[in-house]
This record gives sequence, C-alpha cells and structure tokens, in this order.
Amino acid sequence: MSILEFLQQALMFAFGSGFAIGLFVFIYWRNSARWRLLARHYGRDWGRPSETRTMQNGVMYGQGAFNSYKGILKIGVDQNGVSLAIIRPFSFFYFCEPLFIPYSEIKGWQQQWYLDSKSVELEFARVPEVKMVMPADQVEWMRKRSGLQMTVRAEPTPHRDKPTFWYYFMILQGGLALGLVAWIIFDSTLL
Repeated sequence: MSILEFLQQALMFAFGSGFAIGLFVFIYWRNSARWRLLARHYGRDWGRPSETRTMQNGVMYGQGAFNSYKGILKIGVDQNGVSLAIIRPFSFFYFCEPLFIPYSEIKGWQQQWYLDSKSVELEFARVPEVKMVMPADQVEWMRKRSGLQMTVRAEPTPHRDKPTFWYYFMILQGGLALGLVAWIIFDSTLL
C-alpha cells in the first residue's frame, strides 16, 4: 500500500467517523430540546436537597414529541422546591443541566400514561407547553416532602395534547409481547 492510498483511507475514515459522531451528537442535542427549554427558566446547579431519590422515571412531552427518562432521573426535594437531574453519564449524552423548580410553580393532574401504574402530569408555570409525567407514588413522595405546597388535583388533566400515538403504540407493543409469549407456550405444548 502506498502512502497516498494510506492517506486517502485515513482521510475517508476520519470523515466517516466525524460524520457519524456529529450525527450522534446532533440527534441527542435535538432530543433534549424540551429539557433545555425548561433549563432556560429553571436551570441551576444541583444544590443540597434534604432528600434525594435516584433511578426514578419521568416522561417529558410537549411541542409534538416526548422524551422518556426511565431509570435515569434523579429527584431532590427541599423546603423550597424540586431538583431534577439526569444521572451521570447520561446527563452528558442528553445535554441536560440540573433543574430547580419551586413548588409554587408546579401543578399536577391525574394522567393515564403508564400502563402498569397511576401517573401524574406536572405543568410548570414558566413553561406551560412542556409537561412531565411521573408515577403517582413518586409525585406523592415529592408532595409530602414539600409540606403539601405542591398542588396535585385528583381530577384528570385538562390537557389533551398527550402524544396519543405513543400511548396506543405501547398498548399494541404490550399486546404483541403477550401474544408472542402465548404463542411460544402453546407451540411448545404441541411438540
């Protein structure tokens, strides 16, 4: 192999790798748009909350799309508000800086999002177009730690802009998984 061929292959490899990495970074940066919108109004360094829970769940939606933070959300509470952060190393990939949201700026309603548990939709006063859905027990923990400063209504959400496609897709996916398990069990009994 000549030096010219080697340089040509090295240049092609560098260009291809750079393009793939750039595309990866752009996708994750674009995917964090809703979190970054919240960060413009509520961004703050992670303080010293009185209590913290890690590996929590949340779905952020608005502007026609959603992000699921299943098992990578860290929640902290103190007497003034809720701190939200993505655990490391995912915070680097998701371009998400920590948030601090005062209790007075959070409203909640019952929501049907998770198929296996009750959930609550949270709306934030300064960014009403972005909502966050969390399991009801997680929100109840936050509400109790707030000294009941956080408002969570026992009625369904007045918002109907939830990505219904995703909800029905989850139901379809669950049905297909159950159907596959039933087929495997039934097919194995015939052998």
